[in-house]
Amino acid sequence: DLTGGTFNTLTVGSLSGNGTFYMATDVDASDNDKLVVTGVDAASGDHLIHVRNTGAEPTTPNHLILVETNGGDANFSAYGGTVDIGVYSYELARIGDTWRLIGGDGSVTPLPEPEFPDDCTPGVDCPVDPDPDPEPRPELSKSAQTVIGLHAASANVWYAETGSLRQRMGDIRQGKGENGLWGRTYGRGFKGNGASGVDFDQNIWGLQAGAEREVNLG
Repeated sequence: DLTGGTFNTLTVGSLSGNGTFYMATDVDASDNDKLVVTGVDAASGDHLIHVRNTGAEPTTPNHLILVETNGGDANFSAYGGTVDIGVYSYELARIGDTWRLIGGDGSVTPLPEPEFPDDCTPGVDCPVDPDPDPEPRPELSKSAQTVIGLHAASANVWYAETGSLRQRMGDIRQGKGENGLWGRTYGRGFKGNGASGVDFDQNIWGLQAGAEREVNLG
């Protein structure tokens, strides 16, 4: 457990077996606990890392090096697969002999160098790729997805309830309303797609009841 009042670096000559490491990070300040294995090809085994961030919302997508080795077949993975830090989700990605906390989908594969014909000058008259690969879109954290889903859920409930209210008021205006008790059930389903970054399904069921009596105000 490296977490504490200050950030620490654990340096060992070799690492083997299966271990669990607790590390503190501050993504916004680019500071974190770190594990360093100095021996050549001396890192092996499968290891789990629990990441505890400070809670500060990152303003820049910094990549933090949590583990650094000098070769070997060791494997490190984040507890739960991903780490939720603020609005976005981070993954532990291997880059060479380091394991880094990467924002978004963890993609670190560089784009291939463009190939140009021999009879053109790059940047002058060479053809431009009309469909370059876009930058990976950051993945929202579970807490951010929940907030967005709840925001949409409350609006959907409102629409479902007011739809039934409009129907009831229409009955009254058309003279279909009568004195006495009444009741009505309603149900609706909503499905959100990934265009907004969040997929969700919502089913709404409700029961409305009331009592009415005509009052002559004339």
